[in-house]
Amino acid sequence: DLPRVHIDAERLRQVLLNLAQNAAQAMEGKGRLVMRTRLVPGQTGEGARRAVEVHVEDTGPGIPERIQRSLFVPFVTTKERGTGLGLAISQRIVMAVGGTITARSTTGGSTFVVRLPAAEPPTIAETSHAAE
Repeated sequence: DLPRVHIDAERLRQVLLNLAQNAAQAMEGKGRLVMRTRLVPGQTGEGARRAVEVHVEDTGPGIPERIQRSLFVPFVTTKERGTGLGLAISQRIVMAVGGTITARSTTGGSTFVVRLPAAEPPTIAETSHAAE
């Protein structure tokens, strides 16, 4: 029952796969990965828009505090064989469509939240015109 969002499906898949792979690697095969979605209603006021959020939560060890400040900086990685580009690219993809990506982490796991603006439903005039 979520509204559509304006993002290429392959790009969104790339973002979510990157977040899921990072979580799986952090948990080293032990733990739980959960993806949830929710609708965020627009607030009252000018420019307020509804959004769709995708939460990617894991029960891994969490992200070290020293790394949290630079998570989305290119080439920052905690992996021996990682490039440090996955989160930076994911952030650029999400920001290009007017969205945001944020992270929260504790010693009991991490949650990444991808927020994408909802596509506005067509107006009554647009719907009537399309039916003609």
